[in-house]
Parts: sequence; structure tokens; C-alpha cells
Amino acid sequence: MQKTSSQSSLGESEKRHSYMDTDDEGTDYKDPDDIPILDREDGLDELDEEDKPVPNRGWTWDELINRLLSQPMSRSDQTFVVIFLCFYRKFASPRELLTAIIERFQALDTEEKIRAHRISTQLRYCNVLHQWVTSHTVDFASSKTRMQMLAFLDSISRDRSLALLTTDMAKKLQEPIEDEDESWGRTDAELDRKASVQSFLTTSSATFPDKSWQLSLDNPATLQVPGSDKRGPDTGDAASVMGPPIGLVASRTESLPPPVTGLLRAGCQFEHFMSIPVLEVASELTRLDWNEFSKIRPRDLVRHISVSPESRENSPNLACVNNMISHFNHVAHWVASVILEKAKPKHRARALEKFMEIAWVSITY
Repeated sequence: MQKTSSQSSLGESEKRHSYMDTDDEGTDYKDPDDIPILDREDGLDELDEEDKPVPNRGWTWDELINRLLSQPMSRSDQTFVVIFLCFYRKFASPRELLTAIIERFQALDTEEKIRAHRISTQLRYCNVLHQWVTSHTVDFASSKTRMQMLAFLDSISRDRSLALLTTDMAKKLQEPIEDEDESWGRTDAELDRKASVQSFLTTSSATFPDKSWQLSLDNPATLQVPGSDKRGPDTGDAASVMGPPIGLVASRTESLPPPVTGLLRAGCQFEHFMSIPVLEVASELTRLDWNEFSKIRPRDLVRHISVSPESRENSPNLACVNNMISHFNHVAHWVASVILEKAKPKHRARALEKFMEIAWVSITY
């Protein structure tokens, strides 16, 4: 009986083992039906056409505007407005965005909807405009775009539900505005230039039947005016072309403040650092970090990665980001200098342990 029982248990074990399968990663499946469909051979072919994942091929301009103005249903919809207003100048100019929003706003007046629903939708559109004007006022540096916006605000200011927002936006647009993103983003001047080229082709086609005077819209740089390579009497001298004089550059360099010298002598940082309580160091570092980080505006980081490295260092619009980077590097060098000041490993371990405590307190403080 014992032999028979042993043989039967061995047979059942071999039978169970025959149904087990192991993939390349070492995962055991007790049954072939337990294998996920995507892990099976030709698993995608077993899916229905509507169940197959569709690759994201991007969004059209109208789809982006519709999502920008749609009712937010989740947290991602709320952050989409902030992200879109930061990045849209990569592919569109401010006037194009303003025109698209105004067209959709005015289209609500012609639709047959309940008045309360129409007012709530228009109020949502005005909130997007208000967020745009207050966060990125530099987009309205063009006089035509600013006048278009002011005219639109004047037309809707009679509505009492929109009067507060329109007054705040109009007051914001009255301040002097300078476009800080013209070096990397799309500008309204490109639309004016394209319109001027279009009008030039329309008016000059009848005057100049020769096709050599016609300009292709796809390649505006092919237009060459006869005699444009000659220098006129008012084109400036060589100094304006070559840049500022060397003496001026030297004077600007000499006017810079001298670097701040250390208050502690070499070899004394370790003892002074170990004598300060952990909470005091953590609170002071947090205060300094927040003081620099709070000055960064939403589009400063986009502007920082979009301009050239030469313009990045000397641009006054990127001073907040540059100061934050310099502060971070300064703290990193200070941490390394304190840890490596002592030669013995036990002293370095003590400094490293205290910096880890400071980091933990800074996170949980």
C-alpha cells in the first residue's frame, strides 16, 4: 500500500509539473490560461480592434483649444491650463491663441442655450484669460494684440458677472510690457510679416509680371532687393557691427562686486558645523532655498532651456533661475568641503551622518 501511494503521489506531481510554464524572466504560470494575453505569442492578434491600444498621434490646434476651455473634470485637466500657457509659444503666437478664444466666446451668443449655462461657460473662458494675463503678461507686448484684447474686454465689461475679471485684466494690460520670450517663442511679428509678404505678392503681381519678382511663402528668405548689399550713408560704422569697445567690456567687468570671502579659516568648518544644532541648520537652509525658489515664475524654466547657453548667463530675465542654480551649487560644494575637511574616516562619517539628519529634518519639518 505504501508503494502504491508513493507512485500515485509521484504521478500527480509530474502531472501538475506538466501544466507549469516558465517565461524568460522566471515567472511560473500554473495554467496556460493564467498567462496574460499580452505575454502570449501573437497576443495582440487575439484582441478586438477596439481593444487594441491606439498610439497617440498628437493633438490638433482646435483640440488643444477645446481642452483648454473645457470644464475641468480631474486634476490633470486643471494642470493642463498651466502647462499649455507655459509651452504654447513653442508652436503658436499669442494673437493666434487670443483669436481662437474670442471666436469660441462669441460663438456662445449665437448658440441656443440656457442663459445660466451660457454665462457659466463664458465665465470659465474669462477665468482662463485672466490666468493667462496675470501669469504671462509678456505675451501682450504687441500693440495690436493688446488693443485686440482691450477691445474684447470693453465689449464684455457690461456684463455684471464678468465685470470684475475684465477690470482686473484691463488694469494689468495698462502697465508697460516687454516681451521676454521673443528669443525662443513664436511672436505676433511673424504674423504681421507673413501678412505683409502676402499683401506684397498680391499688389505686385500685376505690376511685375516677371516671375522672378515673385516670392514663395514657404521660403521668404529668397527675396532679394536689388542693391541691398551696398552700404548706405546711414547704415552705421564698423564699431556698431563689431560690438562694444574693449574698454567698455573691461569697465563692466571691473564694476562687478568682489567675491565674498569665507568668514571661517581653513580647517575650522568642521568644528563650527558640528556645534550647530540640526534643526537650526535645516531651517536656515530651507529658508534660503525658498527665498530663491519663490522668485521663479512658471515660464522661467522653459525660457532657461530654450535659449542658448550664452544668452542664458547674461539674460536679466533668467536671473532668478541662475541664482537658484548658483545657490544649489554653493551648498553642494559647502557640504563636500565640510565632509572632506578631516582626513580620518570617523570624522567624515560623523559629518555625513549629520548632513543626512539635516536632509531628513528638512523634508519632514
